[in-house]
Amino acid sequence: MDALICWLQDVADGDADLAGGKGANLGRLLRMGLPVPPGFVVTTAAYRAFLAANDLTDATPEVLRARIPDAPIPAAISAAILHAHRQLPRLADGVSHSGPSSHSTGAAPLNPRAEAAHLPSAVAIRSSGTAEDLATASFAGQHDTFLNVAGPEAVLTAIRACWASLWSPRAIAYRRGRGWDERGLALAVVVQAMVPAEWAGVLFTANPVTGQRDQVIVEAISGLGEALVSGQVGGKRHVIDKASRRVLTEDPLLPRPTLDELVRLGVQIEEGFGQPQDIEWAWVGGRCYVLQSRPLTALPAEVAPAAPTAPEKPRRYNRFQRANAPNMLDHIPLPPYPFDYSLFFRPALLRVFQSLRSLGFSPPALEDIFVEVADGVVQVVPPAFRPTLGALVLPARLVAALRVRPDGWLEECRGTLVALAHRIDAEDLSILSDEHLLDRIEMLRTLQVELFASRFGRFPRGLLVTQGLSLLLRLAVGAQAPKVTTDLLAGVPCNTTEMNRELGRLARLIRGSADLRLAFLEETPERIPHRLSDSATGRAFLAEMEAFLGCYGYRETTMPAAALPAWRDDPSIVYGMLKGLTAGGWNASALDSDGERAERAKQEVVAALSGGWFGVRRRLLLPLFLKALAVARDFIAFRENSHFYLFMPFPVVRRLALELGRRLVARGVIDEAGDVFFLKVEEIREPGPAAAVREKVLRRKRARRSVEGRIPTVPAALLARPTSHSEVRGVPVSPGQVVGRVRHIPSERDFGNLQKGEVLVARYTNPAWTPLFAIAGAVVVDAGGAASHTAIVAREYGIPAVMGTGNATSRLREGQRVLVDGGNGRVVPIE
Repeated sequence: MDALICWLQDVADGDADLAGGKGANLGRLLRMGLPVPPGFVVTTAAYRAFLAANDLTDATPEVLRARIPDAPIPAAISAAILHAHRQLPRLADGVSHSGPSSHSTGAAPLNPRAEAAHLPSAVAIRSSGTAEDLATASFAGQHDTFLNVAGPEAVLTAIRACWASLWSPRAIAYRRGRGWDERGLALAVVVQAMVPAEWAGVLFTANPVTGQRDQVIVEAISGLGEALVSGQVGGKRHVIDKASRRVLTEDPLLPRPTLDELVRLGVQIEEGFGQPQDIEWAWVGGRCYVLQSRPLTALPAEVAPAAPTAPEKPRRYNRFQRANAPNMLDHIPLPPYPFDYSLFFRPALLRVFQSLRSLGFSPPALEDIFVEVADGVVQVVPPAFRPTLGALVLPARLVAALRVRPDGWLEECRGTLVALAHRIDAEDLSILSDEHLLDRIEMLRTLQVELFASRFGRFPRGLLVTQGLSLLLRLAVGAQAPKVTTDLLAGVPCNTTEMNRELGRLARLIRGSADLRLAFLEETPERIPHRLSDSATGRAFLAEMEAFLGCYGYRETTMPAAALPAWRDDPSIVYGMLKGLTAGGWNASALDSDGERAERAKQEVVAALSGGWFGVRRRLLLPLFLKALAVARDFIAFRENSHFYLFMPFPVVRRLALELGRRLVARGVIDEAGDVFFLKVEEIREPGPAAAVREKVLRRKRARRSVEGRIPTVPAALLARPTSHSEVRGVPVSPGQVVGRVRHIPSERDFGNLQKGEVLVARYTNPAWTPLFAIAGAVVVDAGGAASHTAIVAREYGIPAVMGTGNATSRLREGQRVLVDGGNGRVVPIE
């Protein structure tokens, strides 16, 4: 069969080489009696004849990509295409689409003419590759699709564009990444009547995230489904039990009869193909149309039964990885965007690995740490380092590190990285070329990566001395050592405490003015600045806020990254914190951190070490304690200040990147400036064809949305912790016991919701959250560990904290009363 054109109902199972994977699957769906919009296939024979006529049969991919869109289609091929196009709305009455589907519902057999009668004259034109829609490779999104194509010339243009997409850089990279032989490749094109969808979407006959075969997942939007498939918008997700048809999702978009019909069709298609399917569908006029179906690729292994006969061997993690997973999630609570991954995460880790090799450790491959789980989305696995013979030098290196003081690093960072960031931040970016903008990003990146690696060399002294301080305190005060340690390390002068003190001052200004207090109590954080601009008092406060953001607006929100806004980019975060502090019941001295508690604890230990052991404690241990305390407090100050200075350039890089993004929008390459963060830095410097860049961005946006909130940044197996009944367990990081009501704080935008004494429950926290600790009765976090910023500040404020629970946000209900035991790492519901 070498026809240039064939109708979908005539495509047989063995015709994939002629009709492509999509065309072959649609033909099979029709033979199963399923409602498929009428259409025809421009076969691979037509494609090869087109190449031969234009002397392109042996051309390179680059030549094919460049010449196909404008090459003339031979008259015989174009005549066959246009004749079929004219016939599409008037298919012969004698071709029956009847089958199990229509009989099972009692509907009349489908008729091509009847099916086409209420469909518009516009058509959908979809690529159908011979290596497409296979069980091992879907080629989803690799080849082009065009919707609402009207008119003969537009149809021919779209078909040529589909042919050219076989040789797009993304399709070539996809094939070569999977080892496909490109010799003899050809592409068919499916032309179908457009369905003016009321609803449309995707149906998975198994759960693509968990691998559960007993669930059907329906994602739906109003109107055409292309926006959902391409990632431009997110759809409503429905989870349905396959056997009972029970809808497991609250507030479904689709009515129950529609969902029932979709599940029935999905099950029928899955049974017909003999494996789970990824199905695109459209609903109009009370009928569901199947637009395409392909095997559901990369489906996770199905959850094994309780007593499996051949269990799948799980990935093994060592004790170090399990211990560090919560801390890693604390620092990287969200998968880094491609821009930040290429800008900082990848080069910084490679630089750290270089240092570790010099210490005698063999690091893993970078791909084993940043594991791609979707296009442009990575999951982070704590690295496992193997010692080599070179590690024998480590003790000597540690002894030498005890003499390294952190002051020099801070001076270098402020004199180079911070100074450069301020200088670039003051520039008029509109007069700089793209190359100059990228050069400035590279200058900041180079300094940041080098300083990031050298910062760790200043840690051993503080870490080792802090451990020694703990031993001394156990000798001095016995069981009271944990509490005394918390008090001794309170109120350390640093950037964080200065920032908190300033927030406390601003909060007192608000509470001292009736106009300001009403504005913060009555308005949302986003509306507060507008309200303040209406009065002299308000405008004076806005000037105070501008000064505050000038100093501290570089502070990150979720995590250090250019793709995510800092405080200065989204001041509503700070207004939300002040709104919460204004609501009443907060402790101003907690934000002031004046160090009085630390001084009282110090005198207590001095008194304890001033007697006994025949004077040995006073002569030997007391000087050691005073020296260790000074080093430990200096280390906390260094850790906080170095974190702020090291990552303060990210908002400056963000400004540079968004300027590049606006220029790409003006050139029609991307849709909005923020889309630039879905591109790696090297992809911005050498973007390639605009259509390829746009498709790459849309594909990555869809991939990120598909896993957002469903796959943790760190593998779930590393975060799982045993629980007893309803109890939540985690890492004990700050001692004490508090009973309070749960308040979920999903993100920085929710800061204003926290009330005095409530238990703050969150997926992650970072230094930007610490002002809330003056309000919270306790803190419970899915991520993090005893060494995190949150743990340190919680201990400083003297509030119980449990971190690294992995599941507190899913197990604890809003408003539920719980006992938080920060000393034992337990959260126990008490009602």
